[in-house]
Amino acid sequence: MKKLSLKVKLYALVIVLLLIMGLSMIITAQVSLSSMESRISDDTGELVQNIVVERLRATAGQYGELVASIFNRAYKIPETFREVIHRNVEGSDSARMSRRDLMETAGAILKGQPELSSIYAQFEPDAYDGQDRYFTGGVEDHSSDEGTLEIYYYRDQDGKIHFSRTADPSTKYDTTKNEFGIREAEWYLCSKETLKPCTMEPYNYEISDGYSELMTSLVMPIFKDGKFGGVVGADINLSTIQKTLKQVSQNLYDGAGRVTLVSEMGLIAGTSHYDKFLGRPLKEALPDRAAAYRKLDKDGDNDVFDNGEDIAVAYPIHIKASDTTWSMIIELPRDVALADLSKVEDVLGEEVDATAGRQLTAGIIVSIVSLLLLVVLVRSVTRPLDRIRDRMANLASAEGDLTQELEIDTHAELIALADGFNAFLAKLRDMINDLKSINGRVSMARSTAS
Repeated sequence: MKKLSLKVKLYALVIVLLLIMGLSMIITAQVSLSSMESRISDDTGELVQNIVVERLRATAGQYGELVASIFNRAYKIPETFREVIHRNVEGSDSARMSRRDLMETAGAILKGQPELSSIYAQFEPDAYDGQDRYFTGGVEDHSSDEGTLEIYYYRDQDGKIHFSRTADPSTKYDTTKNEFGIREAEWYLCSKETLKPCTMEPYNYEISDGYSELMTSLVMPIFKDGKFGGVVGADINLSTIQKTLKQVSQNLYDGAGRVTLVSEMGLIAGTSHYDKFLGRPLKEALPDRAAAYRKLDKDGDNDVFDNGEDIAVAYPIHIKASDTTWSMIIELPRDVALADLSKVEDVLGEEVDATAGRQLTAGIIVSIVSLLLLVVLVRSVTRPLDRIRDRMANLASAEGDLTQELEIDTHAELIALADGFNAFLAKLRDMINDLKSINGRVSMARSTAS
């Protein structure tokens, strides 16, 4: 290694330094770009997810309020009808509407409210006019076989209004429970026991032979002399809300969003995707998520579900009259929600790759130019040294010419070295000339002595 030429050493050193410098720059740039891409991707992902969540919240809120308004408006109908009944119940016999007139009033109300499926008013014994004994045995459609006033109008699938006679008034006291623990006559017994308005859990009801719909009932108690006297209520066909939910889903990420209306007990009252579970518990449709979804509208700030596959939000639907809360749940596959993020990441990745390529190209070009410049610099050092070497070799030979001086005009150190060498040659020439002169005088003196 020590005996290698200075030129080889300088070239090797320059090349190694350039390689180290170039590789360091490229690696540093790549690491920085990768880190920047990761940071931007994370920030963008969080931003896109927040935008998606806010959109889902806004949609859930918008249509949740729409459903709430449907219920709250619908409650106005039995509430108004109850006021009519209350004035008659509390009024004098002469001012009281007849049972027939009250029955026809109920039919007229349903006819003017197309969003309702039925309307009814059913009473405790002698709670309306104290005249039950005159209407026993089915003498009038509006009265049961025991004489109690039982009004029930419904709308068939063609939209026509029909009256349905209730022959047996005991059906409204049926405590038989279904599979969900709900009594068959909950629509009557709830208000009877609580003395408050009640919103029924969704249930499938056969309106006429072969025609059934998923319904909910809005029921209000009737009072006579401060005591419970019966109920007035209206049924809402949930198929209308079902159509709304499907339309919401279709407008939300081209149908990828799953929209579900869940009752207070957790039964599915409407859904865009889980049709076969209508009227069934949410946990049957989503056994692994139902419990988490049910907590979403009750957890304050923790109102977003994200398991890596789906993102879900919920909006509470408050039915004021009965102080009941249902929920609007919207789910969205995570890959659909973050599809825009994937596009951003692809573009970002392409830009990072392009930037890295440009940096690599620039690094190669800079390295080549630097190498060329350093080659020129090294040659400017080694060429004068080669000339000095050759001149020294020439002097060492028998034909050494002391008259040829070095002419070097690059690098102060080399110029000083050449000047020193030329000064040495001048002294050497002077010494040789002096020796020649002395030699001549000695030869001359020797000749004279001889």
